Amino acid sequence: MPKKKTQKQAESVQDTEEKMAYGATDEAQEIVPSGEADTDSQGTLPAALGEDDSAEISEGDVDTNLIDDSVEFINEKYNENAYKMAIEIGAYVLKQFFNDDIALAASKNPRKPASFRALCKNEKLIPRPDALSVMVRVAAQEKFFLEKDLDTASLSYSHKAELVKLPNDDAKVKLVNSVMQKALSSRELEQKVKAIRKKDGHAKALSQVLDAEMDDPRKLFAEATVLEIFQDTALLGQELKQLKKKKLRRICEKAMKRAEETQRWSHLYQTLVDTIEEMTGDE
Repeated sequence: MPKKKTQKQAESVQDTEEKMAYGATDEAQEIVPSGEADTDSQGTLPAALGEDDSAEISEGDVDTNLIDDSVEFINEKYNENAYKMAIEIGAYVLKQFFNDDIALAASKNPRKPASFRALCKNEKLIPRPDALSVMVRVAAQEKFFLEKDLDTASLSYSHKAELVKLPNDDAKVKLVNSVMQKALSSRELEQKVKAIRKKDGHAKALSQVLDAEMDDPRKLFAEATVLEIFQDTALLGQELKQLKKKKLRRICEKAMKRAEETQRWSHLYQTLVDTIEEMTGDE
């Protein structure tokens, strides 16, 4: 009988899912197997893992080329396995809940299939809803590549992890062809993706609208771009990460105040509806 995942293992899975479609960071993630680390006298772990992190490292003792090559190798393998997992899970969800309809799965419509929304709210599900959303986008991207007859065999998983940040459209096809023709590295592609997203101005637009229209939800959500961002928690998180913490705290305080007011108003509106329906129910 398989052992039940520990809380620590479950959290490790969630961390992996959250990072999978955004590329590995420059800091290698520690993979913690089940059980405690072996710290016996046999020294089965590299000695460096047991040293004091505060100890100074002499530049003359460091092989910078080895470090750079190792980071590239480890990040690529990390992305490869994470991306493969995303494809498998995402493809399953795409087929079972969206009938392989990429447009429906990629839409920001809050009225997506009720079963999918129920899946996201299921407390037993390990991936968070935003992570599951990313997985679906990964699978949708692979399906998009096939539909466009794009042979992406020369692209690494790090490349694809960057590309998933962009919508599946003709601009992505053009970018993919350019990347393959010029043999751009994943880091070079990362810079291009950042430039494209910056040009789109999502973060700037969101920041400006939040500053100007936070007190009036009708105006706040009248902007299609802002509504699109709010309806995709993964995208919302990406955009908010580009804002300073001080600004985020101010936005959070305003949002909490508006949420409390909206709840009170919603209750009053519902009271009005219930009263009218009761009065006119026999007619």
